[in-house]
Amino acid sequence: MKPINMIKHGVNARMVLVLEMLEKGDQTATSMASDMLSKVSITAISDKLFAKQLITRCRGKKDRREVIMSITDKGRNILK
Repeated sequence: MKPINMIKHGVNARMVLVLEMLEKGDQTATSMASDMLSKVSITAISDKLFAKQLITRCRGKKDRREVIMSITDKGRNILK
């Protein structure tokens, strides 16, 4: 994503990284945690992405404590 597009859509590099991870498939914060982003960071970033309607969140079916995140069409359009 070009920096000008990031500014236009109000997203930063970490938000784009999370969107790119979710573009590969639905995931939890734990499954996305890595050396680059902690689980806490992903949770904070996902709050911002959810507020912008770039992702959705739903509870896991087997474990209600689990929150599964998915990218929305609006989120996919930002990555183009």
